[in-house]
Amino acid sequence: MCIRDRISTSFLTSGTSSDVRGRHAIYDLEWYRFFSTFGMRQALYPEWGLGGGPILALLSPASETPESSLSCMAQFAMDDVPEGSHLWGMEDGRVVYEECMEWMNAVCSQEAPVLIMGTSFAWVHLLEEMQSNAHQFCLPEGSRVMETGGFKGRSREVAPEELHRWMSECLGINEGQIINEYGMTELMSQLYSHPQHADGRLQPPPWVRVLAIEPGSGSPQASGEMGVLALVDLANLTSTVVLKTLDLGWVNSDGSVQLRGRASSVSPRGCSLPMEESLPRLPGLGQVHPGIEAAETWLNGWEEKPGFPAHWTVEDWVGALQDILAHLNEAFTHGSQFQKVWASLASVSYTHLR
Repeated sequence: MCIRDRISTSFLTSGTSSDVRGRHAIYDLEWYRFFSTFGMRQALYPEWGLGGGPILALLSPASETPESSLSCMAQFAMDDVPEGSHLWGMEDGRVVYEECMEWMNAVCSQEAPVLIMGTSFAWVHLLEEMQSNAHQFCLPEGSRVMETGGFKGRSREVAPEELHRWMSECLGINEGQIINEYGMTELMSQLYSHPQHADGRLQPPPWVRVLAIEPGSGSPQASGEMGVLALVDLANLTSTVVLKTLDLGWVNSDGSVQLRGRASSVSPRGCSLPMEESLPRLPGLGQVHPGIEAAETWLNGWEEKPGFPAHWTVEDWVGALQDILAHLNEAFTHGSQFQKVWASLASVSYTHLR
């Protein structure tokens, strides 16, 4: 049986880019956990180690919104820190303000760093309430906050720079502790900003490559030139590897990405491009290669792997990725990002992935 015929769950898009909610079928949540927690551990709580701290998610609980990939990610983060005093900060689509204030009062009286994560829209609601009630806090040293998404289809829009200043004033943190996450329901992987880069550039994980495409011709832009962003996510092997977005930006020489707003004349964000249609148009990917078919064959044979998937360890997952990428390596012979994928994943340690 094909791996795509054995789906454990599905995530739905917000539906703000079109009238139809997109659907991303996930073969196994442990696959999604593996990739999403890799990025979160590096960007959101790198210094926590095994101890961790409390997490406030300005989201509805994952148990109530199983179709939300972001709520699922927040649950993974909470699972990563089982001893933390965590709180889901939304109920029925609204911020539970009093509970959030009680949580902040409690964590600010302690020394453990905390993580607050949420959509930009939820952050605006929380900060407006804090401002109207003259509530300010000073989060413990080492704390970080994450904002993601924009205001697609919403009535109130706040520029990212203004939102970050607002967060800094209300939470008593410097803007370097504010992390922007870039992801979408259709992707298994996420990109994050990093405190060391003041320009807000987003860093993809080693198995993701981002391209800026010239809308008219469909040709890739050179480094630093504006285009519509397309993402190649090798973790999406059980769905679609190449996705074209509505987002404008450019790719730096180191593979990081600068976002510069949304386009209005291209296909909706997350519009999945069939691999066979997209790969020949992207630089360095060449024509569809037999290595891709070999990877498909490998994936379809996973059911025969001992203990898959419930009892696989992190090392099993890393080994699986290495096997898949070994098949794909010949297909991605040009471009520094893909040339580094094999070495990058091979060097990932159990300490980094826990």
